[in-house]
Formats: sequence, structure tokens, C-alpha cells
Amino acid sequence: MKKKFILLLIIMLFPMIIYAQDVDKMTITGSNSAYMNKELSLTFNISFTGLDKTKTDGYGIGGYSYQLDFDDSIFVPISIKKSDFFTTNIYKDEYGKYHVVGTINKNNKSTNKCADNVLYCSNISDTITFGVKSTKSKKSTIKFFSASTYLYKVNSELKDTDRMIIDSIKDIQKDITISKSNSKSVNTNNIATTIKSTSIESMVESKVQNYKVLSDSKSNNYLSSLEIEEYPISFDKHLLTYDITVSRVVNSLNIKAVSENEKATVTIIGADDLKKNDYVVSIKVVAEDKSEKVYKINISKEIDEDEEEVQIETKEDIKEFVDTVKKKIDDKTIKMLSIIGVCLLGIIVFVLIVKFITNRRLDKKLKDFDKF
Repeated sequence: MKKKFILLLIIMLFPMIIYAQDVDKMTITGSNSAYMNKELSLTFNISFTGLDKTKTDGYGIGGYSYQLDFDDSIFVPISIKKSDFFTTNIYKDEYGKYHVVGTINKNNKSTNKCADNVLYCSNISDTITFGVKSTKSKKSTIKFFSASTYLYKVNSELKDTDRMIIDSIKDIQKDITISKSNSKSVNTNNIATTIKSTSIESMVESKVQNYKVLSDSKSNNYLSSLEIEEYPISFDKHLLTYDITVSRVVNSLNIKAVSENEKATVTIIGADDLKKNDYVVSIKVVAEDKSEKVYKINISKEIDEDEEEVQIETKEDIKEFVDTVKKKIDDKTIKMLSIIGVCLLGIIVFVLIVKFITNRRLDKKLKDFDKF
């Protein structure tokens, strides 16, 4: 029984053993009372276990979202405090639910960045200010639930294969007592914009994907630009191989390659002597952490018109020769089949004649035997 309990405990804790990141708790802080025609500020907090900004092999946050449910005939979100890391906005979906979404902001100056100096390694807090409308209700509730946090490996590309999503099923609510006041009006300009609930995840992901490379990271070994003088190419930092065609007299190329991270080193190999390097130019980018990426340019030579004509004539000669051989083979095949057919027919006729003669002789002998 004890062994079964330990095994069950290991299975339950297995995800935490692997990732060590989880939502520790969610809270709403701020006053429990509000006054009509005045403002109410509440802070929504998500705290985590396992986020360590000194680790180079852990996970960091690239974005997050959570839901709020409240009566917007009473409470109207009129502002949200600017985050020191995320770009944070409030949305309202087709079901009337409010969503707070934080997306990665690469230009931030946060002190809570992870070891890669890009992802976020700390707890999340959003302060939202509501305008409180006049109401007959003396009490109302604000719910805070369904938090999703998008974690990515530190010191890696921000892509799906490096991603882990932590979903919290916790449901936190705050009961607000509403009282009358002498104020006659309050700002009721709702800052929430409309959104489809199904598009929230893709929105967070697209923001991350727009910033695929950890540009400030020590592991960044991408080029930001690649130019070949007199030979335009369509450069994409994720495309590592390029093909160009040069004149027969060209044996060197003037190449300009710039690394995305200014602390990375770029080495161009083979551009000075194409023939010596089998007409392949390699551009090696070495990041601060010594990780490497190699871009390659494959070079082919242009064909002279005279040489091209010779090649065309040769191809035509070969085709004519093949057709002639094929025709001769076809003719021989037909003749061979004809001979075989005649031989088979002769054999069949011979067999039938022999059988006929044999049968006649046998009939005659039988008749002579009967007479006897």
C-alpha cells in the first residue's frame, strides 16, 4: 500500500519534477469597498514557483492571459497600469468576458529579466482602475480566473518546440461593498477592445514569434543582414543556404555579413578564392557562448553560348542515337516474335498430324482384331 501511494505521488508530481514551474497562487488586492461615481483600483497578482532569473537552463515567461468577470453596468475598466516588462491590454470577448493579456515587449528595461536578458522571471501584477457607476446594488463581485502563462526555454529561440503553457484552474473572487457618494460623475470610458476568445492564444504566440530570436542573448548566432556585391539575394536570417550564378571569369566575391548580436563574431571563408573552396562560401557566426551557425552560398558558373550550343547539339545527337537504337531493337523484337510464332504454329501442326496418323493406325488394328 505504501509503495502504491509513493508511485501515485510521483505520477502526480511528475510535471513539477520536470519543469519545476507552476502557479503558486492568485490573489486580488485592494479595497473591499467602492463608492458610486468614484474610481476603484484593484491589483491582480499571479505568483510562481520555480522561476529563477539566474538559471540559464530554466524557463521564463513570454506572455500571459487571464479572465475577469464582473458586472460592467457597475464596474468599467478605465485604465491599466503600465507594466515594466509586458505590453498589457484588456479585451472583451463575444461572451461578455473580460481578458487581460500581457505580451512580450523586447524594448523593456525590466530588472526582472531571465538570464538570457529577454524573458521574464518574476511574479505578475496588474493594477486595473475601474470607474464605479451609480447603482441600486449594495454589493457586487469581481472574479479572477483561468490564468494561462506562456513559458519558454531560457537561451533558446522563442518557438513552439521550446514552449510550455501553465494553466491555472483557480477561481478567485472579491466581494465589493458599494456605497453612495457626493460625486456626480466618473470616467466611464471603457478601455477594453473586442476580441474572439479563440484568438487570444494566437495573439500571444504571434507577439512571441515576431521576436523569435533572443537578440540580447549570449546564444544569438544569427546574421541580421547578408549582402553579395552585384548579386542580390533574398536574405532571411533563418535560411542558411543560398545559390547564385556568376560569370566564368569570376573567382572571388565581395560579401558583407553583419551579426544580429554585435558581440558575436563573423568569419567569411572561401570568398577570396572560389575555385580553391569548390565554389562554396561559408559564413560562420559564433555567439558569445561559443555556439555556432553557418550560412552557405553555393556558386555555379554561367555557360557560354557556344558551349551551350554544343551541349544542345550533343543532346540532340544522343536523342537521335537512342531513337535509332530503340527502333532497331523494336524491329528485331518484331522479327523475333514473328519467327517464334511461326515455329510454334509449325510445332502445333506437326503434333496434330502425328496424332491423326497414330489414331488411324490404332483404329485399323482394332478392326483387324475384331475380324479375328
